[in-house]
Amino acid sequence: MWLKYLLVALGIAVLIWLGSGVALFALFRSSYKVKDGRVYYHTAGIAENEVVGADAQSFEVVRQSDGNYGRDNKSVFFKERQLPGADPSSFQPLSFSSYTYWGKDKARVFNGADEIVGADPKSFQLIDTSYSRDVSSVFYHQQKVQVKNIANFRLIGDEYATDEEQVFYSGVAIHGARAKTFELLPTKDALGTIAYDGQKYYRDGVQVRKNGDTYEDLSQDPDQN
Repeated sequence: MWLKYLLVALGIAVLIWLGSGVALFALFRSSYKVKDGRVYYHTAGIAENEVVGADAQSFEVVRQSDGNYGRDNKSVFFKERQLPGADPSSFQPLSFSSYTYWGKDKARVFNGADEIVGADPKSFQLIDTSYSRDVSSVFYHQQKVQVKNIANFRLIGDEYATDEEQVFYSGVAIHGARAKTFELLPTKDALGTIAYDGQKYYRDGVQVRKNGDTYEDLSQDPDQN
């Protein structure tokens, strides 16, 4: 008989534990909620802010947006920010990572709540969590990348990319970098990935000087002053 009561007690304990886990998951997950006729965005375990201008009666969370896009009958929202000019009836999320979200409607493309000006929604596609492209342009988040040869544009890695004529870091061309021979070295120093173009070394898109097994900022080199 005691075994029966023990199993029942264990079952109750498991249910309580699972229930607390669900509650903790809900607490630390970003999401929308409607309360007292208003819409709020709950930032995981941090704060709860009102989505100003959202219509509580027609509001819904956009599916497959990880709870970060919402819409009512007139507007689209990213977290608590309204997307300027977005059409709620045609809006759809494109993809997301742990920190980057994208969406589009019939006329515009957005990175989070910011419009990617000039991007064509029909041909727009993601390359990774930072770079994207349409039929005529490449973008780094919301900014257009000044690519010379879009057909040859490709990622190198660690925020580096090339169009075979230029090398880019975080969407900005690295002056003087040799695109044909640019590569990431297999080892990293304490401050990040090292790249090499056959003549010069770079870290985070900035030229550095090799000194034995370390790499130094050129601003610390007295010969450069």
